[in-house]
Amino acid sequence: MAGSILAIDDEQSILRAIKRLLRRDGYNIHLASSGQEALTILENNPDIAVIICDQRMPGMDGPETLSRAAKMAPNTIRMTLTGQTDLNSAMKSINEGQITHFILKPWNDDHLRKIVGDAVRSYNLEIENKRLEELTRKQKEELEQWNKQLEEKVEKRTKAIKLQMDILDKLRTKLESSLRDTVAILASMLEGVSPSLGIHSKRVARLSLELGKSLGLEESELRDLEFAAHLHDIGKLILLGEKQTNASKAKNKTVPFPQTGFNILSQVGGFDTIAKGVYSQKEKYDGTGTPDRLKGKDIPLISRIITLVNAYDEKIYSNIKPTMVSWQEGQSLLRQGSGKMFDPELVDAFLDILDQRREEILVENEVELSPKQLKEGMIIARDLKNIVGNLLLKNGTILTPELIAKIRLQNTGELLLSGVCVKCTSQSTEEQNTNSEEVNINKI
Repeated sequence: MAGSILAIDDEQSILRAIKRLLRRDGYNIHLASSGQEALTILENNPDIAVIICDQRMPGMDGPETLSRAAKMAPNTIRMTLTGQTDLNSAMKSINEGQITHFILKPWNDDHLRKIVGDAVRSYNLEIENKRLEELTRKQKEELEQWNKQLEEKVEKRTKAIKLQMDILDKLRTKLESSLRDTVAILASMLEGVSPSLGIHSKRVARLSLELGKSLGLEESELRDLEFAAHLHDIGKLILLGEKQTNASKAKNKTVPFPQTGFNILSQVGGFDTIAKGVYSQKEKYDGTGTPDRLKGKDIPLISRIITLVNAYDEKIYSNIKPTMVSWQEGQSLLRQGSGKMFDPELVDAFLDILDQRREEILVENEVELSPKQLKEGMIIARDLKNIVGNLLLKNGTILTPELIAKIRLQNTGELLLSGVCVKCTSQSTEEQNTNSEEVNINKI
């Protein structure tokens, strides 16, 4: 058993007897013949576990020696060895020396070995407890310091991440703005070549966006849908370009406008999905469309939506009667084409929108026309201003041949911002039943 023992007695025979007895237990034994010598040994060996001290010694007696030892090494276990049974001496040792055992001479060897062994174990346990307490305290301090450093690092990292997120948000916003600017430029080019086609594209974009929202599409998906719908006819820019050479005309006849649109949009960074949506707009749900004869859900969702909304818008706004909005003919087209040309799920969703919210998402009593489409008797639905903001015609003005001529003259000088909004009316059910014929979806 590990441990150091300090035996103090003025009689050398007693010291030798204690050393012989306890040496067999493996202790490191120190011997002192006086109190002062004992304190010197203790000062140089503060890890002494047990002190066995004679009660009466010349000079510094046992109680004083143990009292001073208690101050130097408070954890050391102290015992008094005496041949006297004087109660006062015993009380002095207990009170001043703070002893744990009072051993009478002559002692019982086995008893002395036992109490010394118990004392050494108690001392070692106390020291180990203190060591563990100190270790726990240090570990707690280290843990607190580590937590503090971790919190600082987390806070610093959080700030860095937030900064990066702010930068990404700004970049995303800038990219979104850039993409919208690109769409606006391309749409303006299309509207500049054909105002009626540009107006049609706006309506298709608005209706497609409403359908996409009803389907629960994500924000990024809605953006791509809106852009693709707005630019679905962009390929017609080449076909409608002025003063084309015979060679270019011949070439364009061999390239359908969705392919041309795809070629244009695929050059714009971030427009991959949009370009694919435009490319597949002529595919049919039953697999009989072009260019790849895709079928059902293999057709991109954007393309399926554009196909449906585009056909509907072209049907309700007739080129023959541009101010006559034929809602029921458009809905009949969708029902007849469901499962053939159109995705039946999209047809049902779109018809629900029209039944519940048509007046919210469409302006039924007006339509935007190009100056070339204006006719006598049409009524201006909004104030008409030129590019510098000067009022040309007020809302409610009835168009005359003279006014139409002036509007077309303004448009020739590129002073109009866009088309002209005129009031329109819904075709009555009786008139639709009289004039409409069953739609041949294979010709769309």
